[in-house]
Amino acid sequence: MNKMKKTGILLLLLLAAALLTACGAKQESTPAATEAPKATEAPAATEAPKATEAPAATEAPAAAEAPAGKSLAEIAEAAVAGAADLAPYTAEELLDMAGIQPEDYTDFVFLQGDGMDGREVLLIRAKDEAAAGRVAGQMEEYLKRRQEENRNYAPEAYRLLSRAKVSRKGLLLALISGENAEGETAAVLAEE
Repeated sequence: MNKMKKTGILLLLLLAAALLTACGAKQESTPAATEAPKATEAPAATEAPKATEAPAATEAPAAAEAPAGKSLAEIAEAAVAGAADLAPYTAEELLDMAGIQPEDYTDFVFLQGDGMDGREVLLIRAKDEAAAGRVAGQMEEYLKRRQEENRNYAPEAYRLLSRAKVSRKGLLLALISGENAEGETAAVLAEE
């Protein structure tokens, strides 16, 4: 029995030594691989395309900024009354509470008021059409859950949440709950 333990330990040590040797061999090959591209980047041939790409690069961001010039945080701050007074939630909390995956959006704002007041702002800019469809469904499910959570517990929050709806314009999805939710939603979607 004692001999088996010693043999097992010896095998583990040999395996560890083999892994360390393999790692050392990879590290030695990595610097050589990084040095080769540096040598090929030096010729003027790589500089010429950069000069021709510069005008296109300055034109592309201007075109890209036009539809999405403002972040969703800026849009929420401008369009939703009292948005600064609501508690912001993280991407992890968005995933946990609404099931919305980070790979499905490029930007989001998730704000909630006191648990009893029913104020919520959930704005998501989806990555593409397919993601927008998934996100819309998840937002609908989230809204139903929030309504059920507040139905018998917080009548005022339930009243606001029961009037809320998920709205969409292009890749921008909005769920706003509050006294002026309809007007605030229209102001947010007008920014897209």
